[in-house]
Amino acid sequence: MSAKAQLTRTTARLAEQTRGEYKFKQLHAEAAKLRPPYLDRATYIGPVRVQDAGPGGRGLFTTEAVKAGDLLFCKKAFACVFSDADAREAPLLLDPEAGGGISIHSDLINMAIQKLHQNPSLIPTITKLHHGSYQPVTTARIDGRPIIDSFLIHRIVDINTFSNPLTTLAALTGSNASKTESSGIWPLASYLNHSCMETASRAFIADFLIARATCDLPANAELTWAYRPASAASDRESKRNRERMLRQWGYECHCALCADAKGLREAVVVTRRALVEGVWRTVGEAGLIAPRGVVLGTVDSAVEALEGTYARPAEEVPRLEAMGLMLRALEALGHVIEGGERGTVVVRKWGMMVGPVVECWMLLRDTYQETAPELVAPAEEYARTAYRIVMGEDETLDQFPARSAARRGSRYPSVATQRPSTSDRPAARHHHGRRAKVFLHETTGSITLEKVYSHDVGSAVKMPIGRLYSTSST
Repeated sequence: MSAKAQLTRTTARLAEQTRGEYKFKQLHAEAAKLRPPYLDRATYIGPVRVQDAGPGGRGLFTTEAVKAGDLLFCKKAFACVFSDADAREAPLLLDPEAGGGISIHSDLINMAIQKLHQNPSLIPTITKLHHGSYQPVTTARIDGRPIIDSFLIHRIVDINTFSNPLTTLAALTGSNASKTESSGIWPLASYLNHSCMETASRAFIADFLIARATCDLPANAELTWAYRPASAASDRESKRNRERMLRQWGYECHCALCADAKGLREAVVVTRRALVEGVWRTVGEAGLIAPRGVVLGTVDSAVEALEGTYARPAEEVPRLEAMGLMLRALEALGHVIEGGERGTVVVRKWGMMVGPVVECWMLLRDTYQETAPELVAPAEEYARTAYRIVMGEDETLDQFPARSAARRGSRYPSVATQRPSTSDRPAARHHHGRRAKVFLHETTGSITLEKVYSHDVGSAVKMPIGRLYSTSST
């Protein structure tokens, strides 16, 4: 490498480390090309610090006020292993002492141990991480050489491993790159405690984890994220699965969703499920196979109208009636929005960043082009902020297929090494029509319409209809 090239590289690494300035498109390109995809980039640590979090042990807190979408840190993995879906087998290690269902990459343990042998100064960085009830050896050195407790490293990797796709963008757009699975250890990220109502998001590009604020936060606010995505609070089985997983960390979630679920009577659970089933039946009877126009269905008091089924794409027929629907979907997720139809649209408070929030803002942007041109720019900016939170960056916004088939799973890779239980996945029910499909996610109470405009799957469109909530939780 020439002196000039080395200077350019060094300058770029300093900009990344000190200011968090990354060329994310380049990272995506390198992640798709390199095998294994270990990126030559610097780590950025923004306005965060580790401190005592009370009953939660240690946690990660803001050092200054941050806005939704702000970069908190962009961290290269301490150790990370990758396996392609086409490989004959991935090296896994079953740990019966950790619940019997935990599977982790044995290569990751070996990689972590070898790195600590080669870099003894990093030993405290790893051994200070949560390791449950395991009692490590007390001897630090023998004959002047550091002692590395392999059983301790095994336990730390077991508890602190993140399972993730090659890139979050690939996982959410269904590209072939999403078939590459990985798991790694990011020590700083391990300090974030769990909450279903998270205040930080994570996204991945190869061996980098990108964390951003999901809402406006003051200084000294604890940052949390979901170790496993929250399903509907009324779904008792899903809640039990989540609680069982959290027991690995000796942790109990006290977020509003979990607190609400504890007070639910069985009658309310039955009522909510009945409402969801009623929506599915009503949608099925509404004549979704109509080749054009808008189909409206009235569903109890939970959903006043189902809007937005068209015979042609939004580029040809703007979703004028969908404006209120999109705003309502965002509000159902806790977003507080002022205005939204004419004159002004302001997000006063960001809510949960789950589901197709980005698509909602993109659809609103498209709708405003016909109904309220003055709102196109702010809607575009909110779409960009949402995308930045979900994907970790906004440089690839133009690549996001906002009107292609919507993602069926969660945007969250599992933070644990445990594979997601099948009982925790949304159970989708299908209503097939000549030109449309309806997907009912019974565990989350959400409904998705998929309009198929031709035999080409790539021309499909899915629209979120909304979530159902009982008017009473007692």
